[in-house]
Amino acid sequence: MTIKDKERDEEYFFELINRTHEFEIDKIANIKFHKDELPDKEIVSRITDKTFRSLGLKRVNSIKFSKQSLIARASILVLIMGSVLALSLSPEVIADLKKRLSFIPGLGIVQTVEQAEQQVYILEQPFEKKVGKSSQLINGIVISNKDVQISMAGIGGKPPKTVSLITDSGNNYSLQLALSNQTGESWQGSYYYIGQVKIKDDDDPSLMLRYDNNLIGPMMLKKANFTESIEELGPSTTKNGVLIASVIKLLENHRVRVNLLSDSPDTVKVNYGINSSSKFRLTDPQGNEIVMQNDSISDFYPNEILFEVNTNGPYTINIPELLVTDLSGIKQKVSLPVPVEGRIITEIPLMLEGLPFELVSVERKDNSTVSIEIDIYDNVENIKKLRNFNIVDINGNAVSYQTEIDESTLALKNLILTIDPSQEKLVLNVTEPTYLIKGPWTLKFNIPQDNALSH
Repeated sequence: MTIKDKERDEEYFFELINRTHEFEIDKIANIKFHKDELPDKEIVSRITDKTFRSLGLKRVNSIKFSKQSLIARASILVLIMGSVLALSLSPEVIADLKKRLSFIPGLGIVQTVEQAEQQVYILEQPFEKKVGKSSQLINGIVISNKDVQISMAGIGGKPPKTVSLITDSGNNYSLQLALSNQTGESWQGSYYYIGQVKIKDDDDPSLMLRYDNNLIGPMMLKKANFTESIEELGPSTTKNGVLIASVIKLLENHRVRVNLLSDSPDTVKVNYGINSSSKFRLTDPQGNEIVMQNDSISDFYPNEILFEVNTNGPYTINIPELLVTDLSGIKQKVSLPVPVEGRIITEIPLMLEGLPFELVSVERKDNSTVSIEIDIYDNVENIKKLRNFNIVDINGNAVSYQTEIDESTLALKNLILTIDPSQEKLVLNVTEPTYLIKGPWTLKFNIPQDNALSH
């Protein structure tokens, strides 16, 4: 395998792992990628470390891959993630690429489609089937002339390895499991098919899904709507150079699903604070806070809000701040002395994303452990504040370390590293800064007229 091939595979794998909700990270031990041949260990090591370090958590070695070739694996992951541009693109980029945008409900993504591509069909509403205490939820389906993607969940049993898609023309296609997650009786799965699926070319084609002894459907599909920019997808607002847009959809039983999107580059991960920040607020027309609901599939889509409504609005979303991680690969090399005992003052100034900080000192804790003191200059007036970063060795490989956070500022305070007892120097790359951007972003919206509640 060439270096270029490794970088490509690593990029696809990390994009999938990156979609797991950081505040549900304990569930990552149950995530399985279903492929044919064990992947390159170096790739897995870097991906696993990168994911946990970007979240400021200790690495765990629990991600498992089943067997398949790297070539097949890469093509599968290109299918699943390659067409997704990190939830958004700027209008200029869209114009340059001559592509159209379509939001895919249930998958929580914005997909780009070539103008020359044939019609894309989607499942607009989740479809649920209940039998006794067990249930299956088809949360999202997208069918293009190149591939099929399906997101589903269930209570009881395990995610099936394959699912049969049966079209209204009687054609049968076998979808393979790409990504699964199981916690107790609840499970989730993402499925794919590479190739063109023949369906009736009309406004309301239907299909059914079959696995084991379960037959689900029929489910009606709709032609996807396209726009030139994410602002056209729903209410949007811009603050401090960051645009946030929303996609609002009324589901059954007076439930509403709102997906938040940003115009950040595809190398930037945006945390809106939906499930992590008490400052994030969703309020009704009277200003009362609305309790958001959990959904069995929501762990895959941390940009999604679900809640019940009894009026058309207006409703208000207030996002006081964003937590952003830059995964573009920017880095700074640093060399630090390792004391035989005690503490050495280093006071090395560094900068990432235009945000200065300092490696203050290195202290020997024991025979195989050192602590690096960090001073992240925290000015309460700054719109953009550094909070954390990742470290790797000079070859980009994972480095074993833990972090200590300043409780008052929530900024990185100390890095605790495991070293060789005879080691005299640390040479590291500081990379992947996580920083806070102040808002607020305020989005006011009504239930779309075609979904309006009857009075």
